[in-house]
Amino acid sequence: MRFPGAAKRAFSFLEDAGFRLVRRDPDQLQYETPQVLVTIEWDARSGELNVFLGLQPRKGGTRDAFSFVSRQAC
Repeated sequence: MRFPGAAKRAFSFLEDAGFRLVRRDPDQLQYETPQVLVTIEWDARSGELNVFLGLQPRKGGTRDAFSFVSRQAC
């Protein structure tokens, strides 16, 4: 199964919680609300899945997020 479809299914609870999918790339999904952003990235080479959470920046500010990292089991 390809990453975008599998990740969209796994993170569909975000849409139920009011997030909207604003970006869908082969290796990245991004969900947003007016206050919060969630980015899910997949590295095909290492199998790492990175999830970044952060607040939407104020006008003119920079986007700041922290990550949760999950490594693929060997």
